[in-house]
Amino acid sequence: MGFKLDFLRSGALPTVALSPVVSEQTLEFNGRLLSYRVRRSTRQSLAMQVLPEGAVQVSAPWKVPQLEIELFIRRHQRWLEKRLRLVAS
Repeated sequence: MGFKLDFLRSGALPTVALSPVVSEQTLEFNGRLLSYRVRRSTRQSLAMQVLPEGAVQVSAPWKVPQLEIELFIRRHQRWLEKRLRLVAS
């Protein structure tokens, strides 16, 4: 019983660390299918990168819906196409 009271008095609360989760997704993009990875984590904003092997990765907060991620990719279409061309050459 003393342990329980000490735990409550200390103000320490158990925490759950959410590890990043990566999932594979596909989106129709310029008449072709674009495969990309979504990495969900505790970050606060969306970010996109083209990795050296040509893979597209979007990093997103846990709370952002998939539709918003797809709209983000479409809004950055020109940037993405340019990066994919640079990696392919």
